Amino acid sequence: MKVKLLTTISFFTYQISISQTEKLLQGKVTSNNIPLNKVEVINRTAKTSTTTNALGEFSILAKAQDSLIFLRKITYLHD
Repeated sequence: MKVKLLTTISFFTYQISISQTEKLLQGKVTSNNIPLNKVEVINRTAKTSTTTNALGEFSILAKAQDSLIFLRKITYLHD
């Protein structure tokens, strides 16, 4: 999952770097080809965020120099 998420982040960093104006960035977060629901996508620079839907899809406004963070909270239950 770490490799896939890192690859996804690298792809989005590349996409943002070729644009100088704010644009709507749309994407999908997956792990082993399974969509990840409720992943928080944060534009750290603009201080905005969104969450992926049940299909792992999201959209967020971003500029070329913006920094995006992808967070997924995992809760472990103990017996």
